[in-house]
Amino acid sequence: MAWQVWVAIAIALIVAEIFSLTFYLILFAIGAFGAALVQALGLSLSYQVGIFVVISIILAVFVQPILKRTFVLNHQGRLSNAEALVGQRGYVTGEVTVDRVLVKVNGETWSARSLDGQTLAPGTPVQVVRVEGATLLVKRVQ
Repeated sequence: MAWQVWVAIAIALIVAEIFSLTFYLILFAIGAFGAALVQALGLSLSYQVGIFVVISIILAVFVQPILKRTFVLNHQGRLSNAEALVGQRGYVTGEVTVDRVLVKVNGETWSARSLDGQTLAPGTPVQVVRVEGATLLVKRVQ
């Protein structure tokens, strides 16, 4: 098997990892790169497959848990930036349309709309009640 085949397999695994985020496929891609190196050195297919398997298993056993813990578990239970805005206060910075306004909350400008459908003039103090996509639903506060 030519080293280019191993590189193609590695690239396919990297692309698949981007879509799956399992943190396994990237490790097998590294194994495929190792096998490509072994083939480029002129060793037989059995050595190539052996290196692919050994590298992949070692990485899956020792590195995958660290990757998963670092990139997945640290983010569980935390609110996204937008979700963390619920309950925060801000003010209207500009009226865009009747049902859309720009508000500034925590120093950031967001697209928003009034929870009760009221027109909110610039400078009106508001509180974030809910987040829908990238739009904040706000209510007027005193």
